[in-house]
Amino acid sequence: MKQNATLDSSFWINATVAGLIGNLLDDFYIRVAPEITRELTESYPSGAYLRRLIAEQSIVVLTPEASAVKRFCPGERAAISLAVEHKDWTLLLDDIRPFRVAQEMGLNPVCSPAYAAWLYERDVLDNVAVLGVLSRLAARSTVSPHLLALALRQIATIRRERR
Repeated sequence: MKQNATLDSSFWINATVAGLIGNLLDDFYIRVAPEITRELTESYPSGAYLRRLIAEQSIVVLTPEASAVKRFCPGERAAISLAVEHKDWTLLLDDIRPFRVAQEMGLNPVCSPAYAAWLYERDVLDNVAVLGVLSRLAARSTVSPHLLALALRQIATIRRERR
């Protein structure tokens, strides 16, 4: 069953590079704040892809009513603000400091490595595919090694439970 979600630019970029956008669209009704579209211009492949999906109405642009946080970049602030306004939504967020603040606010943030582990748990990705996703994320050097390590531990636990 599809869930509602919002995301920040870094998650979108990382998910694009990791090849996870099709999975995201299968799993979530995605809403993005206008700040995300401003950060992801058409000059970036991930920005052009986002704009195409918005034009196709696969992703909806939604403006938060108020700002829930004052720090971080505009996209992170807007994504967190949408999640605050819609507490049942998943917040797809890859930057570690905003991720921790979102957790402290009682939100449900999910980073791209954890999303890959969740896909693995559901047998959407096999061993090779999930490790490929995590290696592509690690190669970018933009995802916290801490978040990658947590996902690897989660995958190892799932593998042990399957034996």
